[in-house]
Amino acid sequence: MAGKLKRVPKLPPNKKLEAIFLVISEEAVSMAALRRVPHPDIAGKVIIKGDIL
Repeated sequence: MAGKLKRVPKLPPNKKLEAIFLVISEEAVSMAALRRVPHPDIAGKVIIKGDIL
């Protein structure tokens, strides 16, 4: 995206927009990709009886 905003909100005339951008480190991105596992007390004991949304 080269640092460009996708969409700037519409503002009334003579108003300013202030934004703070945080850089996400590579470590934080890899933490989000971890696979979640159920708690050992309920692993293998759950029965799905309907739709999962």
